[in-house]
Amino acid sequence: MKHFIATLIFLTGFLSLLPAQRWRELTQSNSALPSNAIQSIFFDGDQSVWLCTQDSGLVHYQNGQFITYNSNSNDNFTADWANQIVKSPSGTYWIISEYDGLFKLKGGQFTQYKDDGNGHNLEYLRSVTLQNGGPGNGGAIWIGTWGHGLFKFNGNYWSYFDQASGILPDNSCLALACEEDPNSDSSVVWVGTNSGLMKYDGHNWEKVTVGNTDDLWINAIAIKNGGPTFGNGQLIIGCETGELALFDGNSWNIFNMADPWNPNNAVNDISVDADGIVWFGQEDEGLGMYDEKSLLSFYKDNSGILANDVISLATRSNNDSTEVWCSVYGKGGEGYIGISIYTQARVTGLARQENMPGTFSLRQNFPNPFNPSTRIQFTMAGTEHVNLTVFNALGQKVRTLVNRKLTPGSYTATFNAGSLPSGIYFYTLQTQHKSQTRKMLFVK
Repeated sequence: MKHFIATLIFLTGFLSLLPAQRWRELTQSNSALPSNAIQSIFFDGDQSVWLCTQDSGLVHYQNGQFITYNSNSNDNFTADWANQIVKSPSGTYWIISEYDGLFKLKGGQFTQYKDDGNGHNLEYLRSVTLQNGGPGNGGAIWIGTWGHGLFKFNGNYWSYFDQASGILPDNSCLALACEEDPNSDSSVVWVGTNSGLMKYDGHNWEKVTVGNTDDLWINAIAIKNGGPTFGNGQLIIGCETGELALFDGNSWNIFNMADPWNPNNAVNDISVDADGIVWFGQEDEGLGMYDEKSLLSFYKDNSGILANDVISLATRSNNDSTEVWCSVYGKGGEGYIGISIYTQARVTGLARQENMPGTFSLRQNFPNPFNPSTRIQFTMAGTEHVNLTVFNALGQKVRTLVNRKLTPGSYTATFNAGSLPSGIYFYTLQTQHKSQTRKMLFVK
C-alpha cells in the first residue's frame, strides 16, 4: 500500500478568504445552561441538541429550554458525568458515562448497564459508535474506555477486547467509527488507541500504519463520504501529537498541526459537515477547518471564539449556512467556558456575508520553526492593494506570496521553503498606508 505525508503543503502563494464569520455564545452567563463543562455535543434530527456534561449529567436543549438528567433528576439516569451520546435509526439513544456505565434511553425510559456480566465493569467510557444500526436493529454498539479496554454489545451478548488478549496495542480507546456497506451487512470498525489505529472487518483485526507511524495516540476518528472501504470517501483521524490525517484507502495525507516549540497541540475532535468540510478542535489553536483547498485555524486573536482549547465540536447545516458548536476550555484558571457557535454561509446557500475585521494585522506564522511550509494569516480592514513578501536574512526578496487588491476579510497564505536553505526569514505585509514585518525560522 502506498503512503505519503503532506505537512501543510499547498501551492505557494495560495490565498483563502474566510467567509461569513459570525460568532455567538451559549454559556451559563447568558442562558440557563446547567453547566459550562461540555464533554460532547450531539445534534438530533428534530433540531434539538444533546449535551453531555462533566458535572450536570445529560442535557437536552430544545426550543430554548434545558432538560437535565442526572443523579438529582426524577428518573433512572444516575450519571453526573456523561461523555457521549449516539442515536440508532429506530430512535434509541445510548449514553456513555465516566463512572456509571452505559445507559439506554428508549420510549422515555432509561436502562442502565454497569458491567458486561463477565467481570468487566463499565467505567471510564470515553468513545462510542453504532454498527449496523446498533442493538435492537441487528447490529451492535462499540464502547471504548480510558485504560479499561474495548466493549461490544449486540443487545444480548457482550464481547471484550484488551491488550492482554493480544488484540489491542493499548487499553485506552478514545476514538471509534464504523463504516458500513450500503449494499450489504458488511462493516468495518476503526478503533483509535493511545498506541495506534486498529481495524476490524468482522473477522480479523489489523493494526494500520498511519503514514509511516504505527503508534500514534489517536483522539478522534471521523468518516467522510461513506469512508474509504465501501465508497470513495475518507477516514480522518486526529492525534494527541497534532496530526490531522486523511486516508482514502490507498494513501495518507497528513498535516502536522503541532508547533515544534509546543508539541502538545492535540487534535481533540473532528466533525465533517454537509459540504464535506472537515472541522477539528485543537488544543491551544482553537477551531480548525480543512476544505481540501485551505487549512485554517480560528482562535481568540482572529475570531470570536471564547478560548483556544476546543474540547469537542459538532456541525449541522441548513440550506443557507453551517453551524459549528465548540465546547471550549480556557487555560490560566478559566476552566470550561461553555459553547462558542460559529456560523458560516454555505457556498450553495442564498446568503453570504463577509467578516469585517476592524484592524490591519499580520499574525505570527504557524508552525514556527517550520519544514518545509508554514501558514501566514493576516486581516484587512479596508479594500487595498496588498503585497505579502518573504525576504532572507540579507534582506533579499525570495518570494512574493500576494500581489493583488483584497477586500476586508481574513486571509491565509502558505509559504513553501522546500527549495531554500535553512535559516531566518522575514515576511512583510504592505499596503499603501501600512506595513508590518515578522520573523520566522526554516529548519530542514
